This record gives sequence, structure tokens and C-alpha cells, in this order.
Amino acid sequence: MKITASAVLRQDKVNAHNEAPVCIRITADRKTTYKTLFRIPITDWDAKSKEVRKTATNAGVLNLKLKTALAEYTKTAYMCDVENADAGITAIRDKIHQSCSLDLFQYAETYVQRLAEVGKFAHHAKVSSTMERFQKFTGRTTFPVNALTEKTLKDYEYHLATVRKNKPNTITANMKIIGKLVNDLYKEYRLDNTLNPFTYYKKRYVPVERVFLDETEVAAIENLKIRPTNYLYDIRNIFLFEIYTGLRISDILTLKWKNFDGKRLHKTIKKTKKTIHLPLQDKAIELIEIRKRCVLRRFEINPEDYIFPYLEYDYEQVPAKTIFTAISTTTARINKALKRIKEKAQIEKSFSTHTGRHTFSAIFLLKCNGNYYALKEFLGHGDMKTTQTYAHMLDKSKDDIIEQLNTPTSHEVRC
Repeated sequence: MKITASAVLRQDKVNAHNEAPVCIRITADRKTTYKTLFRIPITDWDAKSKEVRKTATNAGVLNLKLKTALAEYTKTAYMCDVENADAGITAIRDKIHQSCSLDLFQYAETYVQRLAEVGKFAHHAKVSSTMERFQKFTGRTTFPVNALTEKTLKDYEYHLATVRKNKPNTITANMKIIGKLVNDLYKEYRLDNTLNPFTYYKKRYVPVERVFLDETEVAAIENLKIRPTNYLYDIRNIFLFEIYTGLRISDILTLKWKNFDGKRLHKTIKKTKKTIHLPLQDKAIELIEIRKRCVLRRFEINPEDYIFPYLEYDYEQVPAKTIFTAISTTTARINKALKRIKEKAQIEKSFSTHTGRHTFSAIFLLKCNGNYYALKEFLGHGDMKTTQTYAHMLDKSKDDIIEQLNTPTSHEVRC
């Protein structure tokens, strides 16, 4: 059987980011199979030398991987032919797929690529960083899944706790990602699950209360004297808008004027893809009106413009990965500025943008008699179980009120 193998860029498989897969193409008796290695921008491919251009990012690493895979898969194809002269391209494909897919790192890389292709960039970043840390810990470029033992898991847990100083829940989150990949691999290839160390692995979670602000702390932020020309003015208002609406910061940053009809917001939530029609309380409407007056001093209102103009790109016009990066960077800047807000308002608790969503939930449950079904709709949750994780906030808020009632004061306590 005549067998040929070569590296190719499949320009018929270009994705939305103008990236194409680099593959090993194996042909046997005029029939062809492909094995994808990684994706690169199509401009990074050198068609003449059949490798990644030397000027491309990580060219050295990628070309080494390319050459190694080409040699390995060529050898596998010839060995398959030697073992069975009647073996065709299907047998060769299965042999190659099995040999590489039973490697945990290769399997993880394929999974990460799929996450990027479907636009799950937050999870993509989390899985990528988790597996990079684990690979660095092992000191290996390949890791056969049957080499993973309970001792490996315990040693890695110890490493995360002592060297990286990770907290218990962070360690568990790391192990959960590795465990998902290992469990999927065992299931997909019908391996003997008694050899799977995650069969016996117990997740250890330490209960963590969600941080939220009480009404006194919210009022302290509302009453801060900040000049409109100070950058903290808009930061404060964005945070308050999250407290008044319960929206995630990613949805606030992508709010456009066309989403606001004067009383409600009509928007598709980025995380759940669920369309909401959210009635706004007066304080939230007033913050939008403040923004409108500011814009009208210089321009007409453009329905396609952002209400809070922090993002450089139009999320409806650029690749999802670009807007994900822009939102992440902007959120980090806002969280840094919130530390100044905390100091100015003399609030002891540390808080971030997501604390606004927690605060909305706590105040909502208290004032609406623990109506979780209504809260679920306001928060845009897809599952009631997610909403019910806010239950401890209701108890905590009630405790705070009793503490206020028990505190002697010459003023009337507003509950």
C-alpha cells in the first residue's frame, strides 16, 4: 500500500477569526484522512516550506510540534500497514486517533480548541491555564492517561497548596477541570474505569458566603461627593447601576441606547443567550438620564452607541474573542477603581463589580419576602438552583436589621 504524509493548512476550514487548522494529511491508496494539530491565522502559514512562518508567534514551538507529529503519524501509518497488509485508510485513521487521543494533554488541547470555536472564551481561558499549570508541574510534554494515579493527584494538590498558595476551593476548581477531561477520556474510549483515579477522588469545598453591601453601605456610595469630571464618577454610577438592576458587568458594558425604551431594558444576556425585558427602578432610570444629558451636550443619541461608553469595539461587529478580551480588561480597570470608591465611602468590606449583583439579590429577597422565582427572572438565571445559592443573604440581611433595631439611636431606624 502506497502511503504519503505531509503538513497542510486547511483553508477550507477557516473560522470566524480567520484561523485555519494545521493538519497532517495522510493518503493511502488514493484515500485521505486528516489529523488536526492546532489553528493559526492563515497569514502565518508558509505554503512553500509547509510550516509556520518564522515571524509568527510561537513559531519555533509550533513547528517542533508539527515535525514531531508528522514523524510519529507517518511511522504509525507504516506500522499499521506492516501489521495488516489489508488495512486501509480507516484502520490508519483509527490507529492515529487512538494513539494521540489517549494522551491527556493532547485530549485537553483538542477540547480547548473546541471551546474557542464555539465562543466559550471564559471557560477556554480557565481550562487552558489549568492544564498549563498541571503540565508544568509534571514536567512532561505528553501524559498517557493510564499514567495518572491517585498519588499524582495528591502530589499536585500539595503543590497547589504549598507552592502556589492556593486556597481549598481554588484547588478543587483546578482538580474539577482535570477530572472532567480524564472522565470524558475514559468514557469516550471505554477504558477500564477502575483505573481512573478520579473515581475515588473527593471534592473538598469550603462554604464561602457571597459578599454583598447592606443599604447603609449602598447609601454611603450614593452620597459620595464626586465631581462629574473625576473618572470615579462614572465608575460609581456603573456600580450603582449594577446594584439597581442585578445585571452582570458584561451586560452593562454592552448596553446600547436601543436597548432602553424609557422604562425597560430589552437585551439578550451574553452568558445565557436569554432575552430579557427588564423593568427598571427609578434610580436606575435616573442614572441613564444622567448619561443621556451628558451625551446630548455634544452629540445626538445614536441607538447603536453604548450607554456606558467604555468599550472600544462594537460587540455586534467584531469577533467574540475580541469583545471578551475588551470586557475582561475593562472590568479589571473598574475593579481597581472600586478600591478607591471603597476608601472614599469608608466601607470595610472588599468588593468588586459582581458584588453589585449580589447586593441587588440580597435587597430584592429582603423586600420581596424571599421571592426566588421573581429573582430568577431578574437575574436571568437558567436554573433555580443557581438562584437559591443566594438564600444565605436573606438570613444575613434579617440579622443586620435586628442588629440595627437593637442599637440605641436618637433617629428612627428605617427598615
